[in-house]
Amino acid sequence: EHALVEADIGIQAERVRGVNASAQKFATDGE
Repeated sequence: EHALVEADIGIQAERVRGVNASAQKFATDGE
């Protein structure tokens, strides 16, 4: 169960990284 939680946190982190990358790209394109 603990491993499941850690895996879920990893997935969330990957998702956040993807969102941040998209937002950064969008902001850069907008300038």
